Amino acid sequence: MASLIRLTLLANDPDGIRSAFIAGRTTVLMACPWANLPALMSTLEANRPAVYAFVGEPTEGDMLASDEVAYIGECNSFVVRMKTHDKRDSADWSQVLLATSTDGMFNKAHALRAEHLLTERAKKAKKTRLLNGGTSPGTLDEGDKSFVDEFVDNVCVLAQVLGVSFFREFTRRGSQDSRSLMPMSRPFVGPTQSEKVADDISAETFSYSVNGANASMRIDGSQFVVLAQSTLNAAQTDSMGGVAKALRARGIESGAIIPALDGRFLELKEDIAAKSISAAAQLVSGNSVNGKDMWKLKSTGQTYNEWWGQRMRAEQPPITLEQLGLAPQ
Repeated sequence: MASLIRLTLLANDPDGIRSAFIAGRTTVLMACPWANLPALMSTLEANRPAVYAFVGEPTEGDMLASDEVAYIGECNSFVVRMKTHDKRDSADWSQVLLATSTDGMFNKAHALRAEHLLTERAKKAKKTRLLNGGTSPGTLDEGDKSFVDEFVDNVCVLAQVLGVSFFREFTRRGSQDSRSLMPMSRPFVGPTQSEKVADDISAETFSYSVNGANASMRIDGSQFVVLAQSTLNAAQTDSMGGVAKALRARGIESGAIIPALDGRFLELKEDIAAKSISAAAQLVSGNSVNGKDMWKLKSTGQTYNEWWGQRMRAEQPPITLEQLGLAPQ
């Protein structure tokens, strides 16, 4: 099923303040670079009850400096909240997200529950390090809970559209936990071509074997997820990329990577996501390799490079307005 999402560039600048909402719904999400924060605070949305998020890098000068960190909060007025916010200098913030409702129905109690639900989703997805303290769902009746739950679903979709993915948990094919928007009033039968393509990509499994280590990987959006039960070479060389070294170090620290019975290998107890295919491969090999040539599609034996080239050359029929349910009436 398709959804119509409207994106507005408030200053006609794709790197400035962006506003996104789903047609037929009241949730609006705004995003901007940290440097544009003063302009964001001049908007009507910044003076309403809202939830917000800061995204950036930690200020520590250690191995974890390559991590993305985030802070999720709630407020009765973002303008007032920012005047005394104690997290403004706790990280090298690069982006701000602000979510509220356009109909004036979203209040402080709703924001409290939304903050809690978004924080829990980000914790479960394990894609960023949260600087949050504890949160509370508050006390709402069932009607208000349902309103906030839909609001949070909308925020997660809009955040993904605006390039922020840490609310989205990697979901294995066939899982019943994958999240989508509730049906709109004009659904159409069957997936669109774009949905088929996305589903085909996420369904594919790649493998990489090197010096006795055997790993499996799937693509999740812009990330390359090395799957649990994969084995890695325990030895690593100086040529191993810094990102892959940091992924391995964090995995060992968190318990996601443990020593295998054979001391030559490590084993993944949990999925680990990398932002590049080469970092995913180097996590396995322990040295510098080009992941595009190392990962092979299990079903055909093609390298990632060969498989991707084939997909790029394949002619895809265009998506029509009728398929999207947007044809003129």
